[in-house]
This record gives sequence, C-alpha cells and structure tokens, in this order.
Amino acid sequence: MSSSIIFVIDPPQLIAEAVPLVISLRQYMPDAHVIAYCPDKKEQLIPPMVREIFTKYRIELRYFDATSRFEPNYRQGNKILAAAEPRETKYTLFLDTDIVAWKRFPLREVGIADTVLAAPEGMRSWPAGNGDSWEKAYGHFAMDVPTSRVRLVKTGGQSEPYFNGGVLAFPNVLPNRSESFGELWLQTAQDLDSSSAIMKTRPWLDQVSFPICIARAKLRWTALPIEWNLSLSRPYNRDPLPSDLAERAERAVARIDSIDAYFLHYHKPKFFWHTKYEGYLDRLISDNTAFENYRTFARLLKP
Repeated sequence: MSSSIIFVIDPPQLIAEAVPLVISLRQYMPDAHVIAYCPDKKEQLIPPMVREIFTKYRIELRYFDATSRFEPNYRQGNKILAAAEPRETKYTLFLDTDIVAWKRFPLREVGIADTVLAAPEGMRSWPAGNGDSWEKAYGHFAMDVPTSRVRLVKTGGQSEPYFNGGVLAFPNVLPNRSESFGELWLQTAQDLDSSSAIMKTRPWLDQVSFPICIARAKLRWTALPIEWNLSLSRPYNRDPLPSDLAERAERAVARIDSIDAYFLHYHKPKFFWHTKYEGYLDRLISDNTAFENYRTFARLLKP
C-alpha cells in the first residue's frame, strides 16, 4: 500500500470519537491501511470494548513516547508526535479524531510526489497578538514568508499558507533529507515552541509550524477542496439565537447542505443537527454496535 491513514487517541480522551471514525473509514475504504496512535503511557487506559472494535475493523494500534516532548504539555502536540513516527508507506493522510467519512474518497489523490495537501483554515486566528507575525516565524528559520496565498474557507479572505490541521496529507520520505516529513514537523514545532519569548504560538503551534515545515522541506503544497474537510460548526450557543446569529446559522446550514463531502469535521455531535447529515453519527453506532445511538455509547466511555 502506498498510503496510511492515521489518527490519535488520548485515553480517556478521543476514545468515543474514534469509533465512528473507524467504522466510517472501513465502510468506504475497506482495504485502507489505518493506524490509531496512542501515548505509550496510556496504553492500559484503552477500554477493552474499543480494543475489540479496533480489532474487528482491522485498525492497527501503535504507541509513541509523549513524555516531556512538549513542556508544558501541549495536547495538539500528539498529532505531531504521531506524524513523526516511522511508517512503511510512502504517504500519510492524518485525520482529526472528531471526523467521519461520509462517502468513499479518492485516497490515491493525496499521494503526490514532493507535495503536501492540506485543508485550509476557516478564518485567520494567528497571528493572535501584536508580537506575533509570519515574518518572525519564518525568520526564525532564516526564511522569507512565501508569496503564495491560501483562500480561507469560511471568510473567503486571502492568507499566508495556513491550514486547519484536521485533514493533512504528506509524503513520509523527503528528498535530500535524513528526516521524514513528520520528524521535520516535530523539530520545527519544538523549535518554535522554545521561542515563546519571541512570539506566542500556542495553541496554534501545530498550524503555525506545519506550513513552515513545508517550506523547510522544499515541498509544494496544494489546498484540498472543502469536500475533504467540511466543518459542521456554526453559531449554536443557545436557543433561541439572537436574530443576527440565527441568520448566520441558517446561511451556514444552507452552505453545509450544499456540499456532498468526503469527510465531516463535526467538532461536537450537536452540529449534525438540522443539517442533511443529521442522524449519521447515530446510524454509524446503531448499525454496527450494540448501542442504540452515539450519546449512549459515548456516555459509557467519557470520564
């Protein structure tokens, strides 16, 4: 196989979310190589039921050392640590765990030599302060900010290369470098993290370091279309919503319903409600486990 699909669990977190992800992946990609990565010190915290489901759906469990890799602890760092682990395939497709596959997707399209494919961010969230800038971040590695721009998904604005982090595809082996792409990403993130006196990169460290890693690796990048990472999040704080938020929510639902996605990045189960995808999370669980819906299943596994 030329590509691996990977995601992260962090017991007791990201356990319930992992199950609909793996069920949906196997439903549409029965032969894909899928790896779940877990911090090695949390191996014993994986519930037996989840282990059984992983075995049933042929999900390989691998472990990584997360001890003192980011100080203080940085939760999003686990995706970088997983990406840095060695794999036998040429390419990696990383998925956030709060994602499900909606239909069969062209995995071969993410395996392009010397090219990274990534879902653009929805809106500009970094630089977050007056002391932050892409010039400083790239300058930390003696590089200029790329002139290429990416179109932000929700605002439509133009930005320096800036990606969501939920769906990322990259070659594992880099030309003319001893490190893998994941290892270089980890080095880049750790180096930026140590420069926190210069600029604030947390909690966006994974997103800030990723495009800089692409530039350091001298790779090309391609923005994935929205079908690869359809975000279901929208204004949904209280009911009824104020009129201005209600109108925004209606527009967001109309936009979501107009897209036939490969992957749904739902963030929280409530964001399925009132969209054409409503009920999908429950069906994945009720059709493939002994539980009648996702809420019942997740309640059993949540700490």
